[in-house]
Amino acid sequence: MKLKSKKATMEWPSFLISSIFSMLLFIIGVFMILNVANAGKIDIDPKLDALNYGLLASRVLNSADCLAWEEKTPDGYLVHAGVIDANKLSNNENVRNCIFGKKYYIYVSIPGKPGMSVSDGLGFANNLPRIGNTAVDKKYYDWFAVKVLDYDNNLRAGVAMVAIV
Repeated sequence: MKLKSKKATMEWPSFLISSIFSMLLFIIGVFMILNVANAGKIDIDPKLDALNYGLLASRVLNSADCLAWEEKTPDGYLVHAGVIDANKLSNNENVRNCIFGKKYYIYVSIPGKPGMSVSDGLGFANNLPRIGNTAVDKKYYDWFAVKVLDYDNNLRAGVAMVAIV
């Protein structure tokens, strides 16, 4: 004779319901994790033009090959990064050799003195660098605070606008 327990017969529907509920929660959890993972994807769009411009502008302002003041000392030459030598601005070849193959317009202004500029392929009108009648995009030019060694060998505060396309 087999004994049936009432308790055992009552657990089967409860086990079935809890199993189905657990599977449902598991599936919902997987979908939530997938949705969060998809929302966390980052679309990387490198701004290589801006990076390239920044490197070239930095080279123009900070390199002795371009416009930076190079001082002769007993130990050799000392390059003053960010200090523009006005004498180098008068020679277009300095910049042309520095950023070979690019169109550029560089304008340096010292308060109380006329502005100095050097260019190759770009012009300046209505406070914007231009190629012909078309204004250059903002990502290709910027203004910088600089020191300028003027023609009288005095260091003065000034601003430089560098446009490179």
